[in-house]
Amino acid sequence: MPGPASEPRPATVEERIASVAHWVTLVVVGWMLASTAWICDDAFITFRSVEQLLEGNGPRWNPHERVQAFTHPLWFGSVALVRSFVGDPALAAQVLSWVLAMALVWTLGRRAQPTLDRVVLLLVLVLGSRAFVDFSSSGLEDPLSHFLLVLFASRLLRPVDSARLQQLRQISWPAGLLLLCRHDNLWLVGPGVLWLAWNAWKQDGASVRRIAKAGLPGFAPFLAWTIFATGYYGFPFPNTAYAKLNTGVEGHELWWHGVRYLIHTAAWDPVTVIVLVVGACLAFRAGGAGAMLASGVGLHVLYVTRIGGDFMAGRFLTEPFVVGLVAVVLLAKRPTLRPAWALATAFVVFWPLSPFKIDDAYQSYRPEDHAGIADERSFYTGRTGFHGFERRWPIPLWRSIPGPQEHFEVGFSGFSTGTEEIVIDRFALADPLLARLPADEDWKRIGHFRRSLPAGYEDSLKSDSNQIQNPFVHRLYDDLRLVTQGSLWAPGRWSAILRLNLFPQRPGCPAPPCRKLVTHVLPTRLFSPLLAPVDPAEGGIDRVVPAVASGSTPTVSIEGRVPFDLLADDQLVRLFLPEHPAEQTLQLLPDQDPSGAFQGFRAVLEYPDPSTARRVASQLCAAAAAHGGAWQLLPRLDASTPVCSGLTLEP
Repeated sequence: MPGPASEPRPATVEERIASVAHWVTLVVVGWMLASTAWICDDAFITFRSVEQLLEGNGPRWNPHERVQAFTHPLWFGSVALVRSFVGDPALAAQVLSWVLAMALVWTLGRRAQPTLDRVVLLLVLVLGSRAFVDFSSSGLEDPLSHFLLVLFASRLLRPVDSARLQQLRQISWPAGLLLLCRHDNLWLVGPGVLWLAWNAWKQDGASVRRIAKAGLPGFAPFLAWTIFATGYYGFPFPNTAYAKLNTGVEGHELWWHGVRYLIHTAAWDPVTVIVLVVGACLAFRAGGAGAMLASGVGLHVLYVTRIGGDFMAGRFLTEPFVVGLVAVVLLAKRPTLRPAWALATAFVVFWPLSPFKIDDAYQSYRPEDHAGIADERSFYTGRTGFHGFERRWPIPLWRSIPGPQEHFEVGFSGFSTGTEEIVIDRFALADPLLARLPADEDWKRIGHFRRSLPAGYEDSLKSDSNQIQNPFVHRLYDDLRLVTQGSLWAPGRWSAILRLNLFPQRPGCPAPPCRKLVTHVLPTRLFSPLLAPVDPAEGGIDRVVPAVASGSTPTVSIEGRVPFDLLADDQLVRLFLPEHPAEQTLQLLPDQDPSGAFQGFRAVLEYPDPSTARRVASQLCAAAAAHGGAWQLLPRLDASTPVCSGLTLEP
């Protein structure tokens, strides 16, 4: 007969109150998320792919090619499953989002019990994070990532015993599903998984085979999808990755935008940033698995900064916020809990931009005032809110236009056009060719990297043939058409897949001219040799003309040619000069080469005085005359340098 020790312990008063508070938290958070639910334009990109799948065309966006236009295979599959029952993908996404958010609050609230202060702190922090409230709906995959991160982080923070293999087996499933939801969740889960595997091998003496047996089953769905995507689409990563990470934008410019994104989020949504930082500090202080969890948060924030952040305010910081929330709720010392939730409550109640206060100030947020970072929920709530869709776009007009179409809000417009029409996505999220071309130089918003259409591309879509004029882009499109439009087992398709993945082609532009003329000043005071002004040497300078007539701005006019394959680089023409010009222009000349291998150009450089113009012209002329090798070393030149032979140098 069991003794008294085996009987369940009666709940204390605090535990009963904490249980009631847990249910209150569920009700309040559920009401809050239902009343603020919305759908963003990007979600309709996924919805169109869902409709294509359910109509039997496969998981694609346009009807004519296999392209993974969605970033989140697991979320895509979940929405498609629910959509098959409820009949509308937007409603399916809303239902899924609400259920997953409630599951998150329930799971973390259970972990926080029996301490009342932890449950209250959970409620206040969830309601105080604008980013969490906004992107717990929106139609994107964030609610699924949030729930899986709670499972992952709470299990990783459990005290480690000798059964590390068992813990590795437990966290591998949410970790693997997180990768299946978004590849960049790797930064959050990678350190923890590797730490457990390392300690199982080093501390417990487990063999590599046992570690793999424990960890690999959880990652099996992700590996299976990667194999399928490579075979079906031709690429292991979603097309959105190639579109947003292959833009031609300088790295330092992306870093600067990323820093501005972090600063903007700290001002727009301080609760998210504070919880993220405090949670990471608490986890790091706990050591062991907690330190690995904090490292994942740091890596994720660095990654977000490196890619320039996002145009949706706060979106890419919701995942590390959830990890920080788990750490704060589970690891904060009890004496600090009550002051923490009291302070957070006062802040949320009185802060003008609290999620509770959706007023005119909240709606008047303008992205152009904040480096292109926008409060997307404010913009879309009136048109795509939970209370009904205000579909004010000319949908009948779109559907009546034959042939390929181009729209601005490509998500909703593409979805509304139907599944039979080809929609051109200038932002390249759903276009495999444009995703491999550099962004236009006048882009204004991170994540909205607009591309120029190659000459002949629209004709190619209309005629179902390759009519692109640029020879470099023409060859790339041949491979892409074979991979994305040809039969899965078409001859040459798999060799094209290997070629595109192992030796990716990155044309410098869709059609000439690629970019502006780029000039570099040589450090002549430190190094006397000068480098030849044209690279590579297969091209060259044919004519150098300094115009120094009185009464006009002294200029240096250069005529030459460069190989057409230079379009594979970021620049069309690169000149090395003694001094930067005040103004510079580039004009492309008709190509005289019968093979089409070279592109003629004329560059005009303006200088402040005739002496400088003459010196620059002499240097260019001498360098061009000696262009037998790719990089020529030349003596220091000045205005008295004799005119070189073989080229024209006019006074």
